[in-house]
Amino acid sequence: MKSRTNVSIDRTLYEAAKRNGISLSRALEDALRDRLAELEAEHWLRENRGRIAAYSEYVAEHGVFSDSLRDF
Repeated sequence: MKSRTNVSIDRTLYEAAKRNGISLSRALEDALRDRLAELEAEHWLRENRGRIAAYSEYVAEHGVFSDSLRDF
């Protein structure tokens, strides 16, 4: 489902987009999806930074479970 909204953008950008057949709605949706994914990844990293550090310390001290299984 789509929602209507008003957005103000630089006239030069608008004219260039129009000349090049760029859909402003599509471009905005794509940019918002990308930015939201970045924010979600940053949030996940902040939430899990401690767990990642603890696991890294464990691996540095004990190695990983498959160390004894490798032939190379």
